[in-house]
Formats: sequence, C-alpha cells, structure tokens
Amino acid sequence: MPQINKIRNKIQTVLSVSLISAALTGCGSTGVKQQDAQYLYATGGYNAVAANYLNDKGELDTRGSGLETLLVSGKALHDSGNWEESSKAFELAEKELAWKADTVDTPAEIGKLLGTTMTNDTLASYNGKIFEGVMLDYYQALNYLMMGDESSARVRFNRLQERQRNAETQLRKYTETLSESTDDVAAENQEQNLAIQKARNETETELQKGLAALPADIKANEIRNPAGDLLGAVFRGTSASRTDKMGGVIEGMIDSAATKGVSSESRELARKLETELKNQNTNHVFVIFEDGQGPSIEEFRVDLPVFLVSQNVLYSGIALPEFKPGTPVHRLVRVQNGAASESLSTVSDINRIASLEFDADYEGKVAKAVASSVIKTIAQGVINNQIDNRAGNELLGFFMKTAVAATQSALTKADTRSWYNLPDSIRFGVLPRSSDQKMHLTTESGDTIALVNLPAGNSDLLVYARRASANGEVKVYAQELPAESLASEL
Repeated sequence: MPQINKIRNKIQTVLSVSLISAALTGCGSTGVKQQDAQYLYATGGYNAVAANYLNDKGELDTRGSGLETLLVSGKALHDSGNWEESSKAFELAEKELAWKADTVDTPAEIGKLLGTTMTNDTLASYNGKIFEGVMLDYYQALNYLMMGDESSARVRFNRLQERQRNAETQLRKYTETLSESTDDVAAENQEQNLAIQKARNETETELQKGLAALPADIKANEIRNPAGDLLGAVFRGTSASRTDKMGGVIEGMIDSAATKGVSSESRELARKLETELKNQNTNHVFVIFEDGQGPSIEEFRVDLPVFLVSQNVLYSGIALPEFKPGTPVHRLVRVQNGAASESLSTVSDINRIASLEFDADYEGKVAKAVASSVIKTIAQGVINNQIDNRAGNELLGFFMKTAVAATQSALTKADTRSWYNLPDSIRFGVLPRSSDQKMHLTTESGDTIALVNLPAGNSDLLVYARRASANGEVKVYAQELPAESLASEL
C-alpha cells in the first residue's frame, strides 16, 4: 500500500507539472503559415490562390475566418479579379478590425492586452493594425470602382479619406498608450524586477534583432497611403457627378500625396496628375502597378541566461517578432501607349507604411516578453524544487524537469499575424490615351512585363496591374472612366 501511494503521488506530480506549465506558458495560434502561403501566392497563380477562400458554389468561405484570414482572402480575391467576393471579405474584416475610421482613440481591447504582463498575445483575437484599416478602405474603393458601382466607390473613397486623416493621430495616441503600458510592465517584487533588469542587460543586443530590417528615417505621416489620395483624385476628376469636382477635394488629395510622397519622383507625379485632371481636352490612361510581395513578420528567439533567475531551471527564453521587408520584382517599370511613354513612379512603399506600428510597439513587446519569461522561469524553479522533494529518484526528477522546460519552450510564441499578401510597392503613372490600343509594360532593360490590347474607346481609362514575383503571373485589368460597368481583364 505505501508503494501504491508513492506511485500515485508521482503521477499527481507529473499531472500538476503539465497543467502548471501550460498555464504558465500559454498557447495559441500565431496565424496563417506565411511562408507556405506566400510561396503559393507567388507560384500558383492568382485564381488558384483565390480558390482556397471560396466554397463549392464559388462564394466566400468564412468558416473559422478571423481578421487575418479575412484580410488575406479579401486581397487574394481582389487580385484574381473577383471584386464582389473580395468586397464581402473586406466588409467582414472591417467589423473585426479594432481600429475604426471615425475615431482616433486607442481601442479598449488593444489597451487591455498591452497592459497585461502574463498574457500570451497569440491567445487573443487579432485586432489588426491602423495601416491595415487604411489599406482595407483603399482596396474596397478599388473593388467598387472595378465593379462599375460609382455610388459605392464614392462612399469608400470618402471613408478612405476620413481614415487617412485620422491615421496619423491614431498612431500618435497609440504610441502614447504603448509608452504608458510599457512603464506599467513590472514584476510583483524587487527580486523579480532585478532579475528582469539583469536579463535585459545581458541580452539587449540580441533583443533588438527584430528592428534590424526596418526602413530608415520613417515619419508618422507616412502611415497615409498616397496611392489612395491619387486614386481618389482620379475617381473624382473623372466621375459622372459634378459635385465630385467641387469644394477643392481633388486639390486636397493631390496636396496630401505631394507632401507625403515617398520620393521627389512621386511628388512630381502628384503635381503632374493635378495638371492632367484639369485638362479636359485630353483623355488619359491612368496606370496602377502593384509590384512584389509586401512585408511580413517572423519569429526569432532569445535564450535568457537562466542563472540570472534560478539555478534549478533548464530553459528560459522568449520569442519576439522580426520585421521582414517585402520583396520587389522590378526596379523600374515603363509603360507605353502609342507614342507616349513614361516610367511609373513609386507612390506607396508598403514597407514604410507597415513598419511604423511595428517600430512603435516593439519595445513594449520586448519588455512584456522578458518580464513574463522571468516570472514564469522563477515559477519553473519553484516547481523543480517541488519535483526534487517528491520525485523519489534522480532520473525521474530529471525527466519531469525536462518536461517542464520543453513545454515552456514549445509554447513560447511570438505573434506573427499580419496582412502579408500586400504588395511591396504601388506605382502610378498617367499618359495620354492613344488611338493605338496596344499597351506595353516593360522593365528598365526593355524586357516585356505585359503586352495587352486596351479596349476600344476614347474615354479616360484606368489600367490596374499586379505582379507578385519575377516568374509569377501578371494580371492586368482595365476600367473605363467614369466607371459604369464591370472592368475587363486584359
């Protein structure tokens, strides 16, 4: 009987270790496997990728779809030319997105998550980013424009402008909230605080790896998407409604793009577009070219020196997010229609837009991860001391300690969820529409990207093209302006 009780106690100890370890480390999904999905996106063709998000009836499949999946599916369907199902995905995503177009305050659910030291971020629902709201409204406006629904497109362009105006203020207030929450990250006692500080001092260089690839000299106003301003100006300047051209709205959009453009080249393009929109005697081709694959977030790990926390632990580490810049396809894209030709200007660099929030909240994530890991590792030491007292033999004790350490390591995760199938950049151009219906998109060296036949007509025309990888498919769409019918794929 005493032997049976001893075995029962050992079993109870093992169960307690497993349960406590799971509670200490937390568990959850960090989102879609980005590398697998990006490979499929680049090599499988846009229609093949989009099919993953449709049911047997060809309609949007929303089963089990969180915000990240809705954003990714909305863009995948958009790229394939399925504007209607894309708009449905974005409508659902907008409801899930914590950041709203008409408010500048940090959402309560985000502030609450920031202020909890022990919470594993991957356990919480994905709340989205400020810039993702900007991009969502941009693509929704494009969806309705390509469907020929001017009324709905106008609503979306108006909402995009409201969100663009508020985005910079949202970012500033969010940064202030982050600063306050980081200051509140503290342990329960002085011993833990000292251990946290020692861990930071010993590993500070490694902890900064996540920021290594951020673009340089980014400014808060770059969270605005200049392509949205330019396309909004084109929409209003070519729409069938006279009121769209009144009140100085077009000039305001142009001014915004001209002052917040990523380069002098893009600022010059904004002024050229302003001049061309005022020229009512010439019909134009407006060209949007989305290039490459946008930024993503990956996980990296830092092992904290366990001796700083406790001698009786086998593992202490943290997982942090690392910003991975997007991958461009073309250094330069030229467009030719008839005798007119020009190089497209890069007006929106998605890496710069997306990096602002990553940079703003990184220090908070580091502080939270280190504090959480130190506190959990101290608790691991306490559990291991209990194991030493109750295991009965050294081999069983070592096995149980290893299980605790392995569980903590396996369940330590960084939140890598993001809208990863955005382009690396958005390029824009405008040139006179020629009677020659052929349009040629070429690289800097003259190699053909796409050679398409434009629809016959003499109105203004929007040409929208996308290429995600060097060997991948090129999609090209055309929409007569004002938009009154469904866009055509060229």
